[in-house]
Amino acid sequence: LEAAMLSPHFLFLVETPPEGAAPDDLTLTDHQMAARLSHLLWSSMPDDVLFAAADAGELQTTEQVAAQVERMLDDPRATALFDNLADQWLLARKVDTIQPNPAVFTAFDNDLREAMADEVRYFLRSFVDGSRTIFDLVASTDLFVNDILADHYDLDPVGAEFVHLEAHNAPRGGILRQAGVLAANSHPYRTSPTRRGQWVLEKLL
Repeated sequence: LEAAMLSPHFLFLVETPPEGAAPDDLTLTDHQMAARLSHLLWSSMPDDVLFAAADAGELQTTEQVAAQVERMLDDPRATALFDNLADQWLLARKVDTIQPNPAVFTAFDNDLREAMADEVRYFLRSFVDGSRTIFDLVASTDLFVNDILADHYDLDPVGAEFVHLEAHNAPRGGILRQAGVLAANSHPYRTSPTRRGQWVLEKLL
């Protein structure tokens, strides 16, 4: 059991050259392409449609792959792509571990922590819409909030579930002004402009 779990073939998607190919041939087989697509976009195995396309040799051209990508992005499972990106790049996962000083931030609790992380995920999911541009990451003027986050932002109640506010009066919008991103780049007892600046320089730019 130990040997199996330490094997690279267990831990990674191992892509070996096709039979008869040169050792340095980086061409992917149809099934390797299917596995790449499904694990990138869905964090899961290929579905029956993708398996059928691989079996039929229909993942060879750019057009064939693009058609599958568009189909997969329309599937609800594609939220995994944006949630993973939000967790790793925009620090949503780090929000789960922050410990603000309760003597300084008396209103902070686990419900607010969860709402902060979810705001980042909902915001990034909206980029599946083709009308979004890269500039919306920092210049967007819309919000995704629930009652807990609305209260934190001094907004009117919106309900228990997250809603999309396209016009609001709060000085919020874009990832640089989201509570989760700000909190993940702060000290437990105060804000940290230098830590935030380092994140912008190294991760965002």
